[in-house]
Amino acid sequence: MKIKIYQDFSVELASHWKKFEEESHLTPFQSYSWLLNWYKTVGSRLHSIDLCIVCCFNRSSLELILPMGVNTIGSIRKLEWLGGIHSDYMMPMVGKKSEIFADFESIWLEILNVLPPFDVLHLTKQIPRIGNQDNPFINLGRSKFITNSYQAIFNEDWKKYQDKHISKKVLNDSKRQRKRLSKLGKLEFIISNNEEDRKKFTEEMFLQKRRRYQEIDVLDVLEIPEHQNFYKNMPTDLGFTGQIHCSVLLLNSKVIASHWGILSKNTFYYLMPAYEGGEWSKYSAGKLLLEDLMVWCCENNISIFDFTLGDEPYKEIWTNNSFPLSEVMKSYTFKGYFYLIIYQCRSFLSRIPFLGNLLKSVYSLIKKS
Repeated sequence: MKIKIYQDFSVELASHWKKFEEESHLTPFQSYSWLLNWYKTVGSRLHSIDLCIVCCFNRSSLELILPMGVNTIGSIRKLEWLGGIHSDYMMPMVGKKSEIFADFESIWLEILNVLPPFDVLHLTKQIPRIGNQDNPFINLGRSKFITNSYQAIFNEDWKKYQDKHISKKVLNDSKRQRKRLSKLGKLEFIISNNEEDRKKFTEEMFLQKRRRYQEIDVLDVLEIPEHQNFYKNMPTDLGFTGQIHCSVLLLNSKVIASHWGILSKNTFYYLMPAYEGGEWSKYSAGKLLLEDLMVWCCENNISIFDFTLGDEPYKEIWTNNSFPLSEVMKSYTFKGYFYLIIYQCRSFLSRIPFLGNLLKSVYSLIKKS
């Protein structure tokens, strides 16, 4: 087994990676185009990620890519999957015919010997299975459940799916809202088919999403230019793994709901939905656009509608399948061991005012040391 570590997105790496996309198990979040754009717009600029992309070759055949990087927080070096908050599934890319996982423990030890030094392994948003095999990266350290991921699996047409899996109350409410909106003007479901529309729809998504963040008083990540640039600069074509898909629900010329996601062969990834607030909130425009997208997928033989990670209650209303996502953390140095103790206790002790303040002080000292 030959192991090579790439510390930049070189021409050589691009050649290996893009070809391997056709021969491996992966999601669009592991595509070369997705992660290169993330690194250029967010990873290097906001987090100063040091790339540690691992390629494992059996003779001349590439069998495994680990899209990893080291994120330095203070003096703590954390080995993570690339993609940050913008990648909903994180995983290795493994050849469809590869048996590399059969001897995974020894392969991982070989990889550790050539990786640059790090203190903590932190792999999050990990799926339970890769192809027809269990994901061995879940067992590299202490693993814990973080959330579920939900999907609608279409084994029939939309009429049969909705009759079987969606309540009549939800469907009747959608009909009522469409009727109300149609009285106000022309209601249209539009999918972008050119770069100009995609940019316009993306800007609308930003506006609607940021307003919603403010309404529910959560961190507005889109306030940071680098996060907006991630979406603006993403190429429409993600190569073998699919393409960016943007859509809106229009009432006359008014965008009342928008969505930014990915269409990947037989799977649609529902990623960034947004809708107009204020007087438009009462019309449930976001739900209507979601329904339009699901119907469109059925009509175009897209068999999986993936809501990706998150346990939001509305997802159970529309789906018929789910699976757990987990994270694993493991220390590889004494400093990393101490960091993990503080990290894992922080949320619990923060509920106790005195201990919470003390813990924050200790945590800050570790990061600065």
